[in-house]
Amino acid sequence: MRQALIAKIHIAKKELGLDDDTYRAAVSLATNGKTSCKNCSIKELENVLLAMRKRGYVPKAKSQGKKKKSPGSRVPRRFEEVNKVRALWCEMHRHGFLVDGSENALAKYVKRMTKIESPEWLNHESGYKVIESLKNWYKREMLKVLLAVKPYEVDENEISFNQTLVAYKAHIGEVDE
Repeated sequence: MRQALIAKIHIAKKELGLDDDTYRAAVSLATNGKTSCKNCSIKELENVLLAMRKRGYVPKAKSQGKKKKSPGSRVPRRFEEVNKVRALWCEMHRHGFLVDGSENALAKYVKRMTKIESPEWLNHESGYKVIESLKNWYKREMLKVLLAVKPYEVDENEISFNQTLVAYKAHIGEVDE
């Protein structure tokens, strides 16, 4: 039972994409200071597994026979990054900065940036790369509009994405509440 719990915890660590320091901090929080599963009691291991479930780990049911896995099933999905990429893409299209705001166009952009076929397969690192490139692109386009209306000297590197977004939305009459 003990080895099975440790195995499940390590699977959860892998599926959640936790680095070693984050994993050990999670174990420490769940066990009152222990940083290794090797030193934990069964009750403490159950607490660690419960903490992993609270972080989003969902144990998979045992499969009935071998099934061929698609590439995406081996890669943990990072919904936060994928949703952020899609949100930026849709906003850029809504504001007229993209000719094609389709899912296919987004997939082509993601592939060009990361060599990954689909946004759903982005991991944290590649998702971050795509998000930052979209933010920079979006910022350049918003600054073009703002500077065309009210020319003033601004260094693109000194103004943040959020400052640019707020100024642009004020310019077009959109107000976030």
